[in-house]
Amino acid sequence: NTGFNGIRSFANLLILDSTIRNNPATGIENNGQLTIINSTISQNGDDQLGWGSGGIYNTSSNTESTVTILGSTITNNKGDTFGGVGNTGLIPIEIQNTIIAGNVALYGKPYAQDCAGNFVSNGFNLVGNIGNAYAATCNANWSNMDQVGYYFYNPQGQFLEDRSINPMLDAIQDAGSGVLVHPLKPGSPAIDAGHNATCTSVDQRGVPRPQNGDNIDGATCDVGSYEVPDTTSPIIVSSARSNENPTSTSSVDFTITFSEYVSNVDINDFALTVSGGINGASITAVAGSGSTRTVTVNTGSGTGTLRLDVPVTATIADLAGNLLEGL
Repeated sequence: NTGFNGIRSFANLLILDSTIRNNPATGIENNGQLTIINSTISQNGDDQLGWGSGGIYNTSSNTESTVTILGSTITNNKGDTFGGVGNTGLIPIEIQNTIIAGNVALYGKPYAQDCAGNFVSNGFNLVGNIGNAYAATCNANWSNMDQVGYYFYNPQGQFLEDRSINPMLDAIQDAGSGVLVHPLKPGSPAIDAGHNATCTSVDQRGVPRPQNGDNIDGATCDVGSYEVPDTTSPIIVSSARSNENPTSTSSVDFTITFSEYVSNVDINDFALTVSGGINGASITAVAGSGSTRTVTVNTGSGTGTLRLDVPVTATIADLAGNLLEGL
């Protein structure tokens, strides 16, 4: 785009699964009712002072103008007193599951690099820098569900430390079919830091959410417009008998622990190796959830040993569909 603003809206506008970029002044100037979902706002504005308002600017020209941002990534934008999102309207901007980070305020400290004005956080946001911690130019009801960076000054106004948060975003790239996104790098604090109940069912590319991007416990949505795919197969961490050995009980339980949450687990995913004079032993039930299952075995009759195995024909998989490995 070689014009002034990418979008200048005075109406009800929904931006869904879209990328707004490369506008020399402002990505989006809003004078109406704006909703942004699963989108990327990047590379808007330039280095000319007095020219641009960064990624998104909600103006005061319409006292009823509103902005709601869900599951989006706003980064690498430039403006005068804020780089990412600015609000001079009367109504706070609502944000949730969104990254606003890595933007540039050309006037520098103590201005917020990423946002300015009043906001309402509905949780699970990552905001790189809100300005001076004692007199933030970006005001919101931040909570421990948000990750918020800032400049640390003492009460006398002396700058002490930059405590900005790096979202660890990769360069913008084509994810296929012309969809431009900023992937999350390994170790990004946005991975598995979102909220499953409020995130969208797919990311900007159409990749299902949530996924277990950090390979720890269960699947959790990532913050922003990009969901890191789970490509790691689960393995069996331990298999332990829950009963005393030897035993004369009619059934025994085995506790199987996997490296992550798994699904599609039933009695057909296990097999018994029998030795000695045992007859009629069988697997009768599988119970549990998450990363643990309890397998109940009927011990049959006679004397001998029983061993529980997971054969190569098992169809156990994690929540992203990666099959169990190491069999």
